[in-house]
Amino acid sequence: MPTKHALLIGVDRYPNLDAQYQLSGCVSDARLIGNVLVEHFGFAEQRIRSLHNEAASRAAILAALEQLLADVAQDDVVFVHFSGHGSRRTSASAEEATGKDSTIMPSDSGRDPLPNLDISDDEIGAWLAQLTAKTRAASLLFDCCHSGTITRDPFAARVRAAPDDERSLAAMGIEPAELSRLAAVHRSIGQGHAARAVEEPGWMAAGDACVVMSGCRASEFANEFTDQRGGETIRNGALTHYLVGALLEATPGTTWRDVFETARVRVTTRFAAQHPQIEGAVDRELFGDRDIVPFRFVSIAAVDGDQVTLNGGAAHGLQPGSRWSVYPPGCKSTAGVAALGAIAIARVDTLTASGRVLEGAHDVVAGARCIEVAPAVEHLRLAVDLGALPNGADAGLVAAVAASPLLQRAGDPEAADVRVYRLAPQAPAAGDAHGSGAAPARDAWKVVDRTGEPAMPLVACADADAVARVVANLEALARYRSALALDNPQSTLPVEFTLHRETADGQWRRMDSSGEVLTAGDSVAFEVVNRAAHPVFVSVLDFGVSGRIQPLYPPNGRSEQLDAGRTLKIGTGQRRIRLGLPQGFVGERGRESFKLFVTTDETDFGWLQQAGTRSLATARSRLQQQFAAAFDGPRSRDAALDAPADGDADWRAFTRAFELRRA
Repeated sequence: MPTKHALLIGVDRYPNLDAQYQLSGCVSDARLIGNVLVEHFGFAEQRIRSLHNEAASRAAILAALEQLLADVAQDDVVFVHFSGHGSRRTSASAEEATGKDSTIMPSDSGRDPLPNLDISDDEIGAWLAQLTAKTRAASLLFDCCHSGTITRDPFAARVRAAPDDERSLAAMGIEPAELSRLAAVHRSIGQGHAARAVEEPGWMAAGDACVVMSGCRASEFANEFTDQRGGETIRNGALTHYLVGALLEATPGTTWRDVFETARVRVTTRFAAQHPQIEGAVDRELFGDRDIVPFRFVSIAAVDGDQVTLNGGAAHGLQPGSRWSVYPPGCKSTAGVAALGAIAIARVDTLTASGRVLEGAHDVVAGARCIEVAPAVEHLRLAVDLGALPNGADAGLVAAVAASPLLQRAGDPEAADVRVYRLAPQAPAAGDAHGSGAAPARDAWKVVDRTGEPAMPLVACADADAVARVVANLEALARYRSALALDNPQSTLPVEFTLHRETADGQWRRMDSSGEVLTAGDSVAFEVVNRAAHPVFVSVLDFGVSGRIQPLYPPNGRSEQLDAGRTLKIGTGQRRIRLGLPQGFVGERGRESFKLFVTTDETDFGWLQQAGTRSLATARSRLQQQFAAAFDGPRSRDAALDAPADGDADWRAFTRAFELRRA
C-alpha cells in the first residue's frame, strides 16, 4: 500500500511587506486542506508537514521539499499545497520569453531595499522533475497569484499578489554563485520526463506525470473572501474553498478534472475575473496513479430556464442546428448511463454556443457533459466506399455505416474518402509487414484511404464487436478530418506560426510551408509570434498518423496566454519534439500536422482530442515522446462556419503539415 505524504504551506504574515500586502486566509487554507486529507482521503497526520507564517521561510520550504523527496518511496502519493503571495521577478536565464520568473513568496522575502528570497518556478520545476521520476501520484495546488502588478480596492476581496520585483538580481541580494545555480536550474528543466517544453513562465511542468493547479491566470488575481461557518468568520482562498467543497463531493473514480471543473465554475461565478488553472494528468484518479479518461464532451457553462450555454463555439467546430445528448457532471462513459436530456444548438459564437433544451429541462445543469448526436453539416460526413464487399455478407456493417451521423456511403467510388474490403485467409493482401497487408487468419475487413494506405488495423469479421470497432474508427477519421479543416479566414489576428527542422549539423531551418518529408527520429520545433497589441491565447494540437488528436502545447489542451509582442518557441534547446511512429502503426508513411488555434480568450480544446485508428497502441503518449504522423488524404473541407457574433472576440487557426516516413 503506497504511503501518502503532504506538505501544506500557508503564509498570512509577511514582515518585510507593507500592511496592504498582509493576508488572512492562507493558514486557514492549509489547515482546511489538512483536515480533508486526514478525514476523507486516508492521509496519516504524521505524514503531513505544515509550515505556517514565520515557519515558512525560504530555507524551511526548500528543506521541506528536499525532505519530502527523500521520504517518498516509489509510487507513493504526494500532495503539496501553497497559499500565500505569488509574484514575478527578473529571470536568471536569458531564455525566458518574458524576462520574468514566476515565484512563490516565503514569509522572509522582501522588496526594495530588502533581499528577494522568492522561490522561482524553475526551482519548483526542477524539484518536481525529481519527484515525478519516483511517483506518478503527485498533485500540487498553488492558491496564489503569479501576475505582474496589484491594484488595491479597499472594498474588494483581498488578492494574493505581491508586487513584481523589477530590480536586477544583484540588487535583489542574489549572489553570483546563487545566480549561476539558478541559471543551471533553468537549463536543467526539461531533462526530466515531467518537464514542460517551453520557456514561458508558469507553474506547470507537469506533462502527464502529475497534476498542477494554480489560483488564476498569469494576468489575474487569486482572491480571498470571507465565509461564515457555524457563527464563526472564516477566511479562505477562493480556489481552496471551492476545491475542498468539490473534494468532499467526490466518489470512487472521481478525477482531478471532475473536481476542478466543479471548483472552477464556482470560483468564476463568485469572482468573474479569476480563472483557476490546471495542467498535467487531469484525468488521474484523486490521490492515485490510475488514469480514467472520459468520453469526448463539451460541458455546459450555464443554464437559464430552457436556455443553455456550452463551453465550445466556432473555434471548436460547433454548428447551429446540431443536436446533443446531455449526461451528468463527472460522467466518464455513456454505457449504462441514462441521458439527462437533449439540446439543440441555435447560435454559435467564437468560443461558446447557445441553444434550447429539448428534453429534460429540469435535469440539465451547469457542468453536465454533452455529446453531439446529430451534426448539422451533412457534407462533413466521411464518404465510405462499400462497393467491394460481398452482397449480403456484410449487411451489419453496411447498416451501421448508414446509421452513423458522421458517415455516408459514397455514391462514386472515386470520390470516397476511404474504401472497405473483405479479406479472406486464402487471399493475402498486398502490403508490408506492419499490419497493412499480412494475410488474415480469418475473414477480416481492411480499410484504406485514397492512396491505398491502411486507415486502421485489420478487424476480424467474426469478432463480436467487429462492426462497432470499424464504425468507431471511421467516425474518428471523420472527426479528425473536420477538426483539421477548422479555419476562420476572416480573422484579423496578426499571429505567425512556423515550423523548423533540425539539420544534420545541429542547426535549425525553417520548413517549407508546402510540406517536407521527414524520417522517424527527426526533431522539429515551432514558433508562435504574437504581433497583436493585446494578449492572445494559444493551443497547438498534434494531428497524428493514427487519427489521434492530442495536445502538443499546453500539455492538457487548454489554451495559454501569449502576451503582446512575445514569441513562443517550443522544441529547441534541450527540449526536443522528436518524431516517431506509434506502437503497432499500420503503413509506411503519413502526414503529420501541427495545428495552432489562436483565440482572444481562454478556452479548452479537449473536445477535439481523440484516440487513433492506425495504431495498435491505445495508451496516451507523453509530450516529449513519440508523435505520430497524420492520416494521409484530403485535408480540407468547405466547413461553412458562421461568422462569430460575440463582439470583438476573434479566433484563427494555422495548419502546418509534413510527410513522415519510417526510418
